[in-house]
Amino acid sequence: MQKLIDKLEEKLQGLLIFHHKDYDGSYLDLFDALSQIGEYQHNAHQKISEIAADNEAILKERDAAQASLTLSESEKEYLKNFLSELQEKLQDLLVSYDKTINKSSLELMIALPRLEELLHDTHQKISNLIEENQVLTRERDSAQSSFSQLACSNLAMKRKFESDLHDVLAKANISESLVLKLQAEFEIIAGKL
Repeated sequence: MQKLIDKLEEKLQGLLIFHHKDYDGSYLDLFDALSQIGEYQHNAHQKISEIAADNEAILKERDAAQASLTLSESEKEYLKNFLSELQEKLQDLLVSYDKTINKSSLELMIALPRLEELLHDTHQKISNLIEENQVLTRERDSAQSSFSQLACSNLAMKRKFESDLHDVLAKANISESLVLKLQAEFEIIAGKL
């Protein structure tokens, strides 16, 4: 696309210089059209750079959200392992307690509330981790949705840019045909003189 714009600019400049040597009148109008094409090209390059920067920022946000979710899952796995170890230690403690006290039912009744309390605390920690995981999942989904919306917006801007560029190229072709027509008319007039 850039090569096509540059080629059109060179062609217009060549026509302008040729006409300027032969006829001094129409040079300024064509030079203004060429300047406008150059400005439009510069603005289009700026827009493309801005879109690329926005895409990069969105990708960084998405990567950060995914890293956070991965960390939360590893914490959940750690707590599951911790709970397993805790249950094993409690079982070992009960076995040891039974051996020491010779299965005294009174002592066992004292140990059961403590065991229930420990299990309740562990269950509460797991519930909290599940809630945190759900929050992180919603944040990840929201970030992905934002990314999708920005990607659609970028696609629409790209299509508009291409449409505008097509319009500019069509106008350049019209300008070229007008220049050729003007040149032919000047040659006819010069031939009559």
